[in-house]
Amino acid sequence: FNKAQAYGELGSLHSQLGNYEQAISCLERQLNIAREMKDRALESDAACGLGGVYQQMGEYDTALQYHQLDLQIAEETNNPTCQGRAYGNLGLTYESLGTFERAVVYQEQHLSIAAQMNDLVAKTVSYSSLGRTHHALQNYSQAVMYLQEGLRLAEQLGRREDEAKIRHGLGLSLWASGNLEEAQHQLYRASALFETIRHEAQLSTDYKLSLFDLQTSSYQALQRVLVSLGHHDEALAVAERGRTRAFADLLVERQTGQQDSDPYSPVTID
Repeated sequence: FNKAQAYGELGSLHSQLGNYEQAISCLERQLNIAREMKDRALESDAACGLGGVYQQMGEYDTALQYHQLDLQIAEETNNPTCQGRAYGNLGLTYESLGTFERAVVYQEQHLSIAAQMNDLVAKTVSYSSLGRTHHALQNYSQAVMYLQEGLRLAEQLGRREDEAKIRHGLGLSLWASGNLEEAQHQLYRASALFETIRHEAQLSTDYKLSLFDLQTSSYQALQRVLVSLGHHDEALAVAERGRTRAFADLLVERQTGQQDSDPYSPVTID
């Protein structure tokens, strides 16, 4: 059993480092040991891990097969925690494929289980996913509703990275539904939060490239919302702030020799 767990942990580590081939090799060995031992929980974990690696590699069809296996085992062993995890990961994978209607079905099931178990972190994740997917489907009022719920939980739990991402998404959904004043407010808050998180992680590699891209996108959206509201001076100030920040980042990168930031990877549900 320890050997299987060790393979799982090693696989997870390789996956985080972007060594996908090694990760797959470790997780497949974990899966085989779990099957030999008829340990369904361990088999479920290995399937989830493999699904996550294939998701990061962009091989979504293979990812779906493993997440489906995770779900099947969770249902057979009546394990709601793993069921929720599998629903969430299936939702994320269908979202990545652009199959948004299917994504919504799984994300709603993820939310339902999270609510039954009163798992607030899982609820935050599923509200956020549902908000993104409804935005992609142009159901902006529903997107706003889900993102507001997610925001309330993210604040309550002190999950600032989630809060920043949700405020960013909420700003875009409010903008799309024509509520420019409130969109402006959310995008300002998102930009400020990204700024704080970035400042704290300035000399470490923790500030992920995905967050950097979202922060840039927040500034750009805010600029356009301000122009639409006729606040041209403010829009110019925001544009300048975005440029200065990018330049400051470049200087820090040069000083610390961090030329290669970690690649963007969608987060899977553990």
